Amino acid sequence: MNNPQVSAAESLVTTPEARRSGFLEYALRRNKEAVPFIDKAKALKAILQTHTQSPDDILGIEKIKESLIEAAGVSVKAKAHLSKEDKDGLLKEFIDKVLKPSGKAYIEEVVYRYLLTSGDALGV
Repeated sequence: MNNPQVSAAESLVTTPEARRSGFLEYALRRNKEAVPFIDKAKALKAILQTHTQSPDDILGIEKIKESLIEAAGVSVKAKAHLSKEDKDGLLKEFIDKVLKPSGKAYIEEVVYRYLLTSGDALGV
């Protein structure tokens, strides 16, 4: 079956201008899709700065627990398959093995790791 729009192989070649336009459009769309994740990361950072003095204080903040689990590397999809006990154990290990060794930079560590997991949700 022949396609009347394609008369030669050259008809299938994308021009440099079209490739450039496509990449720019894709980048702009991805930036727009990232806004909610960045906003959530900023809120997470503000909460940690306001309510914690050390990584040990983190477990007491219930409203950010799901974001902390994501910062620990668990995707939204994977979280649905974990029990509360699994999540609590993971958070304790994350705090002990990752955040405590970060010292005073533990908040930035949480935020960066949260964004890394979120970026994976965007298909980075």
